[in-house]
Amino acid sequence: MTTYRVIVIDDEEVTASAHAQFIRERPDFEVAGTAYNAQGAIAAIKASFARKTPVDLLLLDINLPDRSGHEVAKFLRAEGLPVDVIMVTADRDASSLRTASLHGAFGYLVKPFTAEQLRDRLLAYARYHRHLGQSDRAVTQDEIDQAMRLLHEGDRPPLPKGHMTDRKSVV
Repeated sequence: MTTYRVIVIDDEEVTASAHAQFIRERPDFEVAGTAYNAQGAIAAIKASFARKTPVDLLLLDINLPDRSGHEVAKFLRAEGLPVDVIMVTADRDASSLRTASLHGAFGYLVKPFTAEQLRDRLLAYARYHRHLGQSDRAVTQDEIDQAMRLLHEGDRPPLPKGHMTDRKSVV
């Protein structure tokens, strides 16, 4: 069983603590740290890689006191650090969502959100990783499509019984 290591980053200590407690209650996840600003987040991420216990996922607020969460995500990509990001923010601007996507965010939760919504994102994240595995093996287009669906499976209501999607090949 894989355990996903998570750093929770939020400028509000009460919020960060609540998110961390929720993660501790998930069987496939552990809290690798908490940070209340971008500088603390980057230090915690670097330290995890230096200790050879790299973090897998950030729950990353966008509105931090010293730099934005977008800048933290951009830093990760610039440094080539393989850390996944779920943005957890009060920021509702479409441009913020697009920026998060451009920096590789796996998800975007707008505060306030329910425990069920956070649970669904974490479960989808775990399903995605279990589906692809940890190796650098080649994957088929069907495996890629399934992995992407697994990330968003909880976001859509299930299809009615007996309803099938139209799957046509396009080259």
